[in-house]
Amino acid sequence: GILTGPDPLTEASPLHEGKEAGPYVWGKAESERRARQLGQKLGLRVAILRPGAMVDWRQLDPPGKLGRRLGNLFVAVGGRRDVLGIADVGDAARAALWMALHPESAPEVFNLVDPALHTKAHLVRRLREANPGLRVVWLPRGLLWPLSWVAIGLQKALRPGAPAINVAKVFAKRGFDIAAASRAWPDIQAADAPVETAPSGTAVPTPAAGAD
Repeated sequence: GILTGPDPLTEASPLHEGKEAGPYVWGKAESERRARQLGQKLGLRVAILRPGAMVDWRQLDPPGKLGRRLGNLFVAVGGRRDVLGIADVGDAARAALWMALHPESAPEVFNLVDPALHTKAHLVRRLREANPGLRVVWLPRGLLWPLSWVAIGLQKALRPGAPAINVAKVFAKRGFDIAAASRAWPDIQAADAPVETAPSGTAVPTPAAGAD
């Protein structure tokens, strides 16, 4: 169930250290650490859901690791055959519901990625279909490292003492272990449940008939 690639990402992979991968990645890792610490302090089991790059196939907004949009121009970073770990927003909601309603079968840490594993070329094609006039330019990974070094130098010059973001690491190619996602996918897809409104006005999931 492992997609070959450098450093395949698994549920056991270590969390990012430092801020060179950007504040978003650091914030997610730090939130997870603090949640675990609080769970240990309170004696609670903490389940961690780690969605991949979030997309809504109904209205595609390109994930950050695909590239950057500049007006009517989209700069796609990396190779066309590179694979991104994608999680549709609906699947993410179903996975969270499944983990909440079935803690006995859900893992403590779960990397949610679509087992189909979409290539960057596929995502760019879908983006073009949704935006017929969009121009796309591909930035090869070989050019990304020297550009990243220049960007790091500029960041250090403009913001002395602040951590510099390594753009090449942000767009680094990763492999994915999809074994856990493949096993859980049928349960996740079946996790749709009616929603009722609690007295406080908060929407809460209602277990399906026959659920424990």
